[in-house]
Amino acid sequence: MDAAARWAAALCRAHGWGERSVIGHKEWQPGKPDPSISMNDFRARVARYLKGGSSGGKPTPPNVPAFPGAAAFGNGKANDSILLLGQQLVRKGYGRHYKVGPSRDWGEADRQNTEDFQRAQGWTGADADGHPGPETWRRLFT
Repeated sequence: MDAAARWAAALCRAHGWGERSVIGHKEWQPGKPDPSISMNDFRARVARYLKGGSSGGKPTPPNVPAFPGAAAFGNGKANDSILLLGQQLVRKGYGRHYKVGPSRDWGEADRQNTEDFQRAQGWTGADADGHPGPETWRRLFT
């Protein structure tokens, strides 16, 4: 059960979900029994792992760089935050629009790759405009 909770926490972390996103057999397929642990107990384990903890270890602080502000991104901008964003997009599998790779200069490929990442979060409209905000940044770096 502990390995399953770690695995579920890793999936939640990768998609920006909370422990309430984890559903049990009965919730997915009524009539099918859940394993020996209750879903509330299982979700509590997942929550501990999401917070960086375990059954007895110390929580690990998240390694998310501070969001530089929306003004750091856009046409005519050039800075290390743009390069950091691009490198993380590539690490997460959202770099298909780069012809050469990310750079310090904001370009259409940065916007398109960021939009692809935002759409993968289930966002639409203005929430998926290709310009990173604090939540895009947090999810990209967690």
